[in-house]
Formats: sequence, structure tokens, C-alpha cells
Amino acid sequence: MSEETYEKLRIARISDCVFAIAMTLLVFDLKMPVLEAPISSQAFAQALLGHLPNFTSWMLSFVVLARFWFLHHGLIAREETRPGNFVAVNFVFLAAVALTPFSSSLRVQYSDQFLSVVVYSATFLAAALALWALSALDHGRRGVWTIRYQIGRSSAIWAIAIAVAACLIAVKSPPVGASLWLLFPFVGRWERYRRKRANARSSDNDPG
Repeated sequence: MSEETYEKLRIARISDCVFAIAMTLLVFDLKMPVLEAPISSQAFAQALLGHLPNFTSWMLSFVVLARFWFLHHGLIAREETRPGNFVAVNFVFLAAVALTPFSSSLRVQYSDQFLSVVVYSATFLAAALALWALSALDHGRRGVWTIRYQIGRSSAIWAIAIAVAACLIAVKSPPVGASLWLLFPFVGRWERYRRKRANARSSDNDPG
């Protein structure tokens, strides 16, 4: 009995829809300043500065989700069909993505609370672990150590490290702890660059 498979196009469509909605909902935390007329330039500037934490939270969550989208796109872009277990784990990944607007809003409204950083970090960590599982399923199907699997694994390891560090720092300073997630997109890009250089050196040293 053959294994049931699903079209890549349908998986990509539902995934892109979830990402698009989640990334759009993030902007709802950016509220217009409420000021009474007449409005002075100083009062307007102070009102905008008061919204700076909301803006930085939006930017942080948006950038992390954008990184997840790039990683996810690389996993589903190659083959035309995917097995059912891949689709199931993909929905777990999308559930974490869909939860991001809530955890981001929680962090903004309760920025001085340790638990808000725990929920925020747990959301991204769940997404990273699900992405690692997707890359492992992709690796198992191919039977080779692809660079996608290596990137998925390293991204999950970095996510674990950042989540632990963020929660530890959040005990003293929740805003600083949460801001550590800004590292995630950049360490992922660095890891990809490092592995490409390592593979290139390996190819150059291959006598065959």
C-alpha cells in the first residue's frame, strides 16, 4: 500500500497564508498616538517615543518570522509531493507561527513580566523544533545529509540556546531577555555561510 502524499503547492499555499496573517496581525500592536489639540511638536515626539517599545516588538517578531519563512521555503521548494507525517509536523510548525501575534502582544502589554518572555520564547522555540523535525523528515526521505537538514538542526540548537538565555536574563530584565531573539535571524545566516565555506573547502581538498 503506497503512502499518501500531498501536493507541495497546497502545503506552500496554506503555509504562506498563515505566515501572511500572522505577520500582518503583528502590526495591530502599533497604535496611533492619542493627543488633544492643539498638538505641539514636542508632545507629538514624546507620544511617538512612548510607542517605541511596541515598534521594536513588532520589528523583532517580524524579523524572526521572516527568517522562519526563508527556512521553511527551503524545505518545501524541492519536491512536488510530501508524505502525511511531513504535513502533520508542518501544521505544528504553523500553529507556533499563528501563536506569535499573541505572544508578541503579551510581551508588549506585560513587558516587565518574566512569564511574558517565557511564553514569547516558547513560541519561537516550538517553531524551531518543528522546523528541525521537518528537516529531519526531509533528510530521512532523501537518505543523505542535506545542507537543509544541517541548517534546520543548527537553527533549532541556536533557538534552544537563545530561549534559555532569554529566560535567564528575563529574571532580572524581561525586555533585555526578549531582545536576544534578534540574534536568531543573524546566527542562522552565519551558520549557512559557515557550512557553505566548509563544504567548499571539503570539495577543494577532495582528490577525486
